[in-house]
This record gives sequence, C-alpha cells and structure tokens, in this order.
Amino acid sequence: RPHVSEIVLSRLTPRESTELAEEVAGCTLLPAEAIHQIFERTDGVPLFVEELTKALLEQESGAVPATLHDSLMARLDRVPAAKTVAQQASVIGRTFAYDLLAEMNPKRKPELRRALRQLVSSELVYVSGAGPRAAYTFKHALVRDAAYESLLKSHRQELHARIAAILEQNYPDVVDRQPELIAHHLSEARIAERAVSYWQRAADDAARRQAHQEAIAHCSRGLAMVNLIPDRMQ
Repeated sequence: RPHVSEIVLSRLTPRESTELAEEVAGCTLLPAEAIHQIFERTDGVPLFVEELTKALLEQESGAVPATLHDSLMARLDRVPAAKTVAQQASVIGRTFAYDLLAEMNPKRKPELRRALRQLVSSELVYVSGAGPRAAYTFKHALVRDAAYESLLKSHRQELHARIAAILEQNYPDVVDRQPELIAHHLSEARIAERAVSYWQRAADDAARRQAHQEAIAHCSRGLAMVNLIPDRMQ
C-alpha cells in the first residue's frame, strides 16, 4: 500500500490511525490512552498523526509538536487582520457562530466580515450558512488550539468573561438549556462563585435526565471551582 503520509487529505479510521502511530513509534510501545489521544486530537489526518506521535515519543507530554504549531501560527500570521478574530473565535470553541462573534465586536462588523472572509479563503475555517446565521468551524482542532494558545492567559480570561456575559444577557435559551456552557466560560475566566452556581444547575439538569455520568462530571468541575472561592471567614 502507499505510505499513509502520502494521502494527507484523507481521514484515517481509528484502526488505521493506530497502525500509523505504531509504525512511527517503531519498537516503542504506545499506551492505549496515548493512541486514543492521538486520534482524538488529529481527526485522523495522517500528517498530524505522524507529527503528534513523534512529539509524544520525544516529549512524553502530549503537546502539539512545535514544528506543527509554528506552521499553524505562520498561517495565521499571514492574515494579520484576521488573526485577532481567529483568537477571539478560538475562545468560543472549535465551532463558533457569527452573531456571538459580532457581539464581541459591536463596532467593527465590516472589519469582522472581512477578516472572516480571509480566514475562509485561507482555508483556516469553514463556513456554513450566510449572514447573521452563519456558523464557522476551524478546519482542524489544532488550528483552534494554536490560535487559543497564542493569547496571553489574562486576555483569554477576559474573553471568556465577555462571552459568559453576552450569553447571560442575550441568549436566555443557552442559560436554560446549556448552563454548562456558561459555567465553562466562567470557570476559564476564574469567576469561581458564579461558575459553581452554573455547574450546580447543569448537574441538576443532567440528573433529571438520568445522565448520571454527565451530572458527576459537572459536579466535579463545580467542586474544582469551589476551591478557588476566597474564604470570607479569614
């Protein structure tokens, strides 16, 4: 068969990803969890499977390979006007809606539309729909990760806080149906007390649906936030 790295545009199945990772690893035995992480983080793209496997072998940290990260950042740097928008969008998530992004940039809508067109034409993001209802998706999770990780931690927290505030104020359906989404942004913003309240609400919702594992996960996230709440008795 042709070497899998020659079919970069294809997507590998979990089994094919495992075979490629093991081929790259050679005599080194990869743990099952490492192989699972490789597939999850690469969407089965052969080039990324190879690069991430090499990084795991060299660093044993699971970090995105520096060469691949640098390559992704170089692509963003080639569209500087759109880089800031890509960074903001990365805080929303792998998929992001135009209307939410526009509310983060209320006075810059013409520039925002131009920047999004650049990101699409550069094949860094895909678009579906049009106008205010358009939805965008980063071409690959690693592109989103590169944009997100290029932000200063303090700026990331500010953006998470802004997104949480917009969702609370303008998206009552999200407050009602996806409290875990607001909880996530509040947690990343380190707004601990309010994050705990939303994680509790999300856990209660999951318990009512008998989604017990989900409820436990939400409770765990909430408990982690409790530890960040200052002790007022001190």
